[in-house]
Amino acid sequence: MVDSNALNPVVYFDAKMEQRRAGGVVSTKEDPKTGNEIPYAHERLFNIRSIKQLVGSYDFHVERLTTYGYLPLLPLAARWKKLAYYSNWLDRLPLIRLFAAGYIVVAIKR
Repeated sequence: MVDSNALNPVVYFDAKMEQRRAGGVVSTKEDPKTGNEIPYAHERLFNIRSIKQLVGSYDFHVERLTTYGYLPLLPLAARWKKLAYYSNWLDRLPLIRLFAAGYIVVAIKR
């Protein structure tokens, strides 16, 4: 799963604005084939520790967790090699990883 990190203030504000625009954390859409209501989650806000606990409580083992997005201008990193270099370097610092913009979790059912 790929999600936003609630500990990053920029991401947190952005996700809260998305939730406000959408009218909450979960909305529903109608399935055109069956007519059933399908719940749709808008931007969820978990921190890395809480998502690991949540996944573990459903009997999954976190195989790999990768964080990304440390600088506010990270989308420009593709254009600016220097910015990309610093972003990759920051990946190695545990305290900085705690405030990453997002994370990717690979989990396996036990």
